[in-house]
Amino acid sequence: MSQMLKSTNQNFEYILKDLHIFLIASFDTISHALTISIYALDKFKEVWEKLKSEVLKVIKSQDDITRENIDEISYLTYFFNEAIRFDEPAPRIFPVEAKANVEINGVNILKGTWVNLNFPGLAKNKNEWQSPDKFIPERWDPTSPYFKTPSGKNRSFNSLGTFGFGIRRCPGEFLAKLEAKIFLIFIILNYWW
Repeated sequence: MSQMLKSTNQNFEYILKDLHIFLIASFDTISHALTISIYALDKFKEVWEKLKSEVLKVIKSQDDITRENIDEISYLTYFFNEAIRFDEPAPRIFPVEAKANVEINGVNILKGTWVNLNFPGLAKNKNEWQSPDKFIPERWDPTSPYFKTPSGKNRSFNSLGTFGFGIRRCPGEFLAKLEAKIFLIFIILNYWW
C-alpha cells in the first residue's frame, strides 16, 4: 500500500510540474504576442485601419463576439499570424540532445551535443518569406502574391515554428490564437489610435 501511495505521489508531482510549464509558457508567450500585436497596430497605421474596418463589419459590440464571428474575420487571423512571425513570442524551445552523430545541411552534430532551433531565423528565412523584414499581414492570404515563397513555391509547413512541429506541437495553439483574437477585438472596440 505504501509503495502505491509513493508511486501516486510521484505521478502527482510530475503532473504539477507539467501544469507549471503549461501555465508559465502560455502566460509568457501570449503576453509577448499581444505586446507585439499592439506595437504593430501603433506602428503600421494602414494595418490598424484595415483591421478595424474588417472587425467592425462583423462585430459591432461585445455581444457579437462569438466563435463563428471571429472565424469570419480572416484579416484578424492574418494580422495575428504576421505579428507572431514578425517577432517570435517563443524564440526557443527546450534543447534536444543528439542521440547519434548526424549531419544536417552539411553541419556535423556529434552525439551528446545539445541543439536548439532558431525560431526567429525560420520566421526571417529569405528562401521562405518574401520581404521577411516587412510587416505584411496579407502574406497569410492564399490569394496574395506574398503567400508563396520568393521562388513561387508553397511555403514549407515548417517555415514558422511558433507553436512547434509534429507530435510535439503546442497543445495550446488554438486557445492562444482565440484568446489573442478576442483581446484584439476588445482593443479595436474600445480604443482609438
